[in-house]
Amino acid sequence: MRNRITEPKPITSKGNFRQVEERRKEINRLNRQRAKAMEKRVARYLDGTQTPQSGAGSAKGDILIDFTNRPGKYMIECKLSEARQKGIPTMRIFKVWISKMIKDAKSMRALFPILVYHYHDVSGDYVLVAVNDLNKLGVYPESLSNAEPQKYVHNTVAKTVVTNLNKSKLAEKPPYYTLLEINEVVYYHMSLEYYRSLLKGI
Repeated sequence: MRNRITEPKPITSKGNFRQVEERRKEINRLNRQRAKAMEKRVARYLDGTQTPQSGAGSAKGDILIDFTNRPGKYMIECKLSEARQKGIPTMRIFKVWISKMIKDAKSMRALFPILVYHYHDVSGDYVLVAVNDLNKLGVYPESLSNAEPQKYVHNTVAKTVVTNLNKSKLAEKPPYYTLLEINEVVYYHMSLEYYRSLLKGI
């Protein structure tokens, strides 16, 4: 009896398509859960308020923080990353996030926005805040070193800025922060723990 040659199932078969679609939905569901959990944790840590629908409605941003001893507030955008490069947790910061944050903060009458990001399965959160925004509060991060804090410059047409855990760890110990220059705007880059200590009582 001649062996029958069977055609392989196409990748786009109904069965395969259903599996891919179900997997995509599961990944999206887990990502939403992780994002919500992060927003809740950061809001609680900074005594802030989560915005409904993570800023998808009329209220923009993920979290709003009222200042303690002065009028006004600032806005937080939270981001998660599972990416790794050569095994090192990596965060790809899209420049469009920054322009959108600034626009959303203005619409919410917030003094400024900050980006808080987290590497999945790694403890600790990190903050990106414009130097001018923090300085106008009279806040100047301390440098325990006589040398200037390390500065990473990203004045290119690239759409993203890549930072990894090795660089972020510099923000957890003296001099407590590094600097990121993105499109000629300089940002403090530090741990969320240190950021909270800087704004305590403000």
